[in-house]
Amino acid sequence: MTAEARDPRRPDNVDVEVGRLVRVQRISRGLSQTELGNQIGVTFQQVQKYESGANRISMGRLTRIGRVLGVEVTYLLGASRRATPSVPQNPKEQAKFSEAVAMLGRIGALRLLKAFSAIPNKPTALRESIVLMVEGAAAASKRNGTAARGGARRKGKRH
Repeated sequence: MTAEARDPRRPDNVDVEVGRLVRVQRISRGLSQTELGNQIGVTFQQVQKYESGANRISMGRLTRIGRVLGVEVTYLLGASRRATPSVPQNPKEQAKFSEAVAMLGRIGALRLLKAFSAIPNKPTALRESIVLMVEGAAAASKRNGTAARGGARRKGKRH
């Protein structure tokens, strides 16, 4: 069985994961892509490319990003998980963790989670009704062909 040839100059899964962690930390600190870009010396478009994993982040730039976001470079590289739970070693659990990080990197996800966590635990019916409403909106969106993953603006593009 031969391994598929890959261009080593192109970003890979590690680059995507680093970008997601940058995005989660940027959003959690309330910074826009423009603000982060200004502080690290790049345009907001470049920050977008870093966060999507389309462009690799050099070690020097990653160090600056870590300083601005107040996290260790090792955290952004996935070696140190002080800001989040440790990455499971079990492949299934690791996939779930990666999916959770990817979800948090989506537009509005962190805001939604923060707002939801601010709702009191009791009455439990309130939280449950909100979950049901969001799930219903997601299902309706999927039925209408504007899946939550990309929405109407990305319809037709490959993911």
